[in-house]
Amino acid sequence: MKRLYCIAMIFFLIQNTYAEHKFNLDFSFNKYSVGYQLALEKIPFKSKISLGVSNQDINSEFDDFYFDFQFSRNIIEFSHSNIYGSITPGIYFANNDYYDVNMFYWGFDIGYEYSFLENHIVYIESGYLSGKKDFIQNYNNEVISVSTRENLILLPFNFVIGYGFNF
Repeated sequence: MKRLYCIAMIFFLIQNTYAEHKFNLDFSFNKYSVGYQLALEKIPFKSKISLGVSNQDINSEFDDFYFDFQFSRNIIEFSHSNIYGSITPGIYFANNDYYDVNMFYWGFDIGYEYSFLENHIVYIESGYLSGKKDFIQNYNNEVISVSTRENLILLPFNFVIGYGFNF
C-alpha cells in the first residue's frame, strides 16, 4: 500500500508542476547509453534513467547491458551553462560465453553542461564508479570438472560526453 501511495504522489507532483523533459545520449570509451531526464521546477534535483551497452568484461565486446538512475543537483548556475554533481546507482549485466554476472554499482560525477539553440545541450561528466562481484566459473565434461573463483570489477574512472534535447 505504501508503494502505491508513493507512486500516486510522484505522478501527482509531475502533473502539477512544470517539468523539463530531456532526451540524452551518452558516449564514453567503454559504454554508450540512451536516457530520459526529468527536472521538476519545485524540487532542486534532476533525475535521469539510462539504459546502455558496455564492454567491461573479458571479451571486449559491447554486449553487456546496464541500467542506472542518476540524481543530480546544480552546484553553480550561469545563464547558458551550469556545473552539477550527481550520484548514480545502477545494475550491470555482464554477458559473455564464460559467465553470466549481474551486479549492483554506484558512482558519483561532476559535470558541466552547456545549452544552445534553446533546446540542445552538450555535457561532459567525470567521476568515480564502483562495482565488484565475485562469482564461480564451472567447466564439466566426462573426464574432468574444474571450478574457479573469479571477480568482475568495473573500471573506476568514468568520463562521459553527452548530448541532450529538451522537449
